[in-house]
Amino acid sequence: MSDTNPQIEIVSDCLFEKRGPGWLFQLAPNGAISYLSADGRIGWRSLAPAAAIEGSLPRGQLAEWKINGEQTELTLTLTFRYPRQPMIETMTIHLLTGPIAMTVERVLHNVGPVPLKLHELRMLAVDAGGILFADESPANLRCVYVGNPQTAQQLAGPHDPSAVALPQPARLFGGSEANDSPSIAFCDAQMTRFLLEATLRRDIFTHLWQIRTRDPQRAQPSVLAEYAAIARPNPRQPLLLAADERQRLSSLFYQVKMEPDLKALYGDYLTDQNRTRT
Repeated sequence: MSDTNPQIEIVSDCLFEKRGPGWLFQLAPNGAISYLSADGRIGWRSLAPAAAIEGSLPRGQLAEWKINGEQTELTLTLTFRYPRQPMIETMTIHLLTGPIAMTVERVLHNVGPVPLKLHELRMLAVDAGGILFADESPANLRCVYVGNPQTAQQLAGPHDPSAVALPQPARLFGGSEANDSPSIAFCDAQMTRFLLEATLRRDIFTHLWQIRTRDPQRAQPSVLAEYAAIARPNPRQPLLLAADERQRLSSLFYQVKMEPDLKALYGDYLTDQNRTRT
């Protein structure tokens, strides 16, 4: 495994690890993924898929994985099976170089003979994972939630009032009627370093985020005690996935960005969003 900053604990047992121009990607044996800055100090650590099916919330179990296109942009395809449920999930991960970012798309397949009720899908922080932010205390960090980055880019100033402290109790961001292309960003108090997580396409699911700050006195890699990116059917009723039916979940865009201006934060994301719609 490649050397990283010794103060930051990242996945210690990798099926696959790849460094690119400005990023580090890791795949763990349990299917958890990590997308970090090149030095491993900032980013998302150990995120794994889960699905609320028929009243339970099992995590997907990695069944197989493959790599395509290592020359310019790396693509990985992961296949997950859900315990005691006849559902297979295919996760496609694109590691982009222009812009430097990662996109994740999930496709669900009911392989059973009867319909399945899907209440929500999640990307969960596992194995002490979540959000890494170098050696910053959680008290020094902020998050910015917007329902439409296009509007936010037009209105935002260098220190936008929508930036709020990380919540101490668990808080759910999102779910309003204006939740067209929801995004959440984590940043330092000076708003010079950002982790942006945003929806690329909105289909029948909408994204929300549930987060809770960890105790700053506890030395853990993640600044969060709880992290979950949640996708729910819209309207919020269980999605009935018929036998042999496939359903795509809206893609998510992840980017580590050193940018001291909220007006520029969403630029690469909006460019990629427009490209995926054509």
